[in-house]
Amino acid sequence: MLLQPRGQKRQAKEHYENSIRRGVALESLRPLLGKDYEVLRRLYPDGVARLWGSTPPKKENNAKARAIRERKPGDQVLFYADKCFFARATIAHLFDNESAAEAVWGIDDEDDGGATWKHMMALVDVEEFTVPIPSEQVGVQSPLRGLTLVSQFEQTLIVELLERQRRTLVSASEPSSTRNTAPGAGPRHPDVVSRFVGTETHRQDETKGQTAIALLWLISRYVGDDRKRFAWSEFQETTERLWDEFAPPARPGVTERVFVQLRENRLWDISGIRLENGFKPTPGCFDGDDPSAVLTPDVVSLLKKPLARADIIALLRRHRLTGLPDHNALLDRVGLGGYATASGQDGEIRRPGRRAVTADKIERNLKNVETLKSLHEQQCQVCGIQLETIGGLYSEAAHIRGLGRPHNGPDVLTNMLCLCPNHHAQFDRLGIYIDEDWTVRRTRDQSEVGVLRRHPHHEIDQEHIRHHRALCGRDVGADS
Repeated sequence: MLLQPRGQKRQAKEHYENSIRRGVALESLRPLLGKDYEVLRRLYPDGVARLWGSTPPKKENNAKARAIRERKPGDQVLFYADKCFFARATIAHLFDNESAAEAVWGIDDEDDGGATWKHMMALVDVEEFTVPIPSEQVGVQSPLRGLTLVSQFEQTLIVELLERQRRTLVSASEPSSTRNTAPGAGPRHPDVVSRFVGTETHRQDETKGQTAIALLWLISRYVGDDRKRFAWSEFQETTERLWDEFAPPARPGVTERVFVQLRENRLWDISGIRLENGFKPTPGCFDGDDPSAVLTPDVVSLLKKPLARADIIALLRRHRLTGLPDHNALLDRVGLGGYATASGQDGEIRRPGRRAVTADKIERNLKNVETLKSLHEQQCQVCGIQLETIGGLYSEAAHIRGLGRPHNGPDVLTNMLCLCPNHHAQFDRLGIYIDEDWTVRRTRDQSEVGVLRRHPHHEIDQEHIRHHRALCGRDVGADS
């Protein structure tokens, strides 16, 4: 993905209007395009091309130079101006042509050498957003200076947050009579969520794993004892212990950088020490001081909401902890083990070994299980299989919203699905989820598995389905 600033220069706005919105007549460039003419003619059968270009970078290995060198057809382009993204497109063809660039856009009047925008892109699927989306709401820090290339990993996150924000805007623009007013519906929260999982496009983000682990610990302390204020000494001791156990080795000063980074991301405010503009944390910079940090009011408001908490934890796991082999052990270690599965604590994965425990066993209503399996004739509601065994047909009753902590779901038919063992395991371990239109999708990429089979006498509560989606990080409106 390329993040392409349009800037505020008059010529840049004119270029966008003329070569993207209106398009460029290919015939006018035919003598200049050479072999690229036929390629562009196939891309634009109507003869009107959508072209964009970049001037040569002033240094050989800066961000712009890397972006020009490493971009490729199929990459997405997000257009940026005034700290907002306002359009996107897909690169269909790349070519360098100084003469064609000069014919389309002229010479850069702010470049001493009279450069042209010769690094040209042919764009397709151009889409302008109804309302410009602030870059910070999709996790991109402002200002964005120069052409920037982001990885596939970061693209996935940016696109997901972008879609969340767009759906928020659409929902807000709907008439109140058609808007979702079901229990739990309310204002969306992608802008706050992006602060938890936001990207670092303008610098190397070396601390994403350490930051995510620290955030999971903060969330667990808020959930566990309503903690809002954290002392530096406790933060340092606890996070470094967790990093030693679960994260790759960190460079000196990472703890200080993460502590300040959470302030830069507007997740908390720091007191007890002066942080001047441009302050750069270094190893030991807090020695002799013990500053503290308090979560911002909007973050506290969000963490109060069970679905939002589940959503954030899932996004951190999917986008910020990709290199960690054992998420379940980490969640268990920080006290969020119930979020590892849809079934909650009762379904928590434990390491081998014995230990004495005292627990209240949840009594399940076996009559509901029998009724469920009978209605569906032991067929899996995802794949339709009837599993035959020597003792007859076999299926499993899965609770959508787990009965154990922290989900505390009810043991009723409207909170149950009839599944085969494979899809029960996938559903419980958050590998699949059910969309608003009853489509079953894979959590990792939202690809379709099928449509949930339903029975007229088995009503399913959409709020329980929504809770499960939030655990998978796939509920855009997880806010209650």
